[in-house]
Formats: sequence, C-alpha cells, structure tokens
Amino acid sequence: LILDEPTAAFDDQGVDVLFSELARLKQALGMAPTVFCASHDLARLGNVAQRLIVFEAGRVALDAGAERRDDAFERYRSSNR
Repeated sequence: LILDEPTAAFDDQGVDVLFSELARLKQALGMAPTVFCASHDLARLGNVAQRLIVFEAGRVALDAGAERRDDAFERYRSSNR
C-alpha cells in the first residue's frame, strides 16, 4: 500500500481514523501489510512506523528500525529544530 501525504488533508480525528483503519486491515489480514507512506508529518508517523527513513536533499538522513527508531527520531528532530 502506498500512501502519499495521507495526513495532509485530515484533522486530528481524521488521522486517528486513518491509522485505526490501517490497524484493522492488519488484523483482518492476520499480518501487517507493507505500507510506504510519504509525509512531512514526521512526529505523527514516528509514533506508528516500524521503520522510519527520512530523506533530505535526495539523501538518507535517518534510517531507523523499530528497535532504535524512537531514540534516533528524537535525536534527528532535536538536531533539525
């Protein structure tokens, strides 16, 4: 599943519904589907992503899997404020 800026047109409630539906899809399939999500809303995606890859100027600036995603994401956000 490819999502391009899926949170851009939603308010907080709409985003919650979107992520709830993705979780429902995971449960219905009995497995997690692969979802590629392009977004500028890193804070929101950082909370649900199993892997977070951030691109800057065409290069990978952050690539963090679930086991280290939270720490890496916080360091990335702190260094880019």
